[in-house]
Amino acid sequence: MPGQKAQLAPIIWGGSLNYISSNPKDKLGGTIAQTFGSNALFHSFFRFDSGTLNESGTKFYVSYMRNQGDKWKGGGDQFMQQVNAKLVQPIGERSQLSAFFNWDALQMVNYQDYAPSWLDQAGSRLDNFYGRPGAWAQAYHAAQGRYPAAYNGLTDPKDVSYYDSTASSSDFFGGVKADLALTDHLTWKSSLYGHSETGHGTYASPYAYQNGVDTVQLNGGPIFEQVRHPSIERFGG
Repeated sequence: MPGQKAQLAPIIWGGSLNYISSNPKDKLGGTIAQTFGSNALFHSFFRFDSGTLNESGTKFYVSYMRNQGDKWKGGGDQFMQQVNAKLVQPIGERSQLSAFFNWDALQMVNYQDYAPSWLDQAGSRLDNFYGRPGAWAQAYHAAQGRYPAAYNGLTDPKDVSYYDSTASSSDFFGGVKADLALTDHLTWKSSLYGHSETGHGTYASPYAYQNGVDTVQLNGGPIFEQVRHPSIERFGG
């Protein structure tokens, strides 16, 4: 429009992610929620709020979540639980210190990795053998090159012939945070945190046996179990 000044978009350099957790409530109370769903889904949530404990405003909450359900295809289930807690200590009217703690644990049978060609050639229901009738025998035969009839249309049936895949992990995450009003026009926010994670994953591969040769030297066994055990420890501010 004539007479209007052009509005320039701000330029933002870099970036960060900031996770903000719920604060404890001022009133004593709690929350219970329960969900049921298809594939034997069972999801529970519980939370307790202490309310304001003293004249200085100290308060905290603790919550627990549990989630379990069967896979929508193949065999096995997927389970997760977590605990979250937070303590807040107000300082005056506009400042506060807080401490937080989080823990979670995961145990699951994984879905099979999928390729677009498999979707085109065999549909969406392919999965690892685990959980099917005669699963180990089918996986053993497939590792030797004898595949189920449903795999006949696949260009790479061996890559669809893993017996199973599993994953488990556990995390601890916690820290402290200061949110301070230094003056009417100046605030200071800082956090110190630590995170530790241990994991354990497996999959039963059909690639120990290639063209009648025991390539992994497993005394002729066509399937071998591979295990990974990652871990993380990190701290920051």
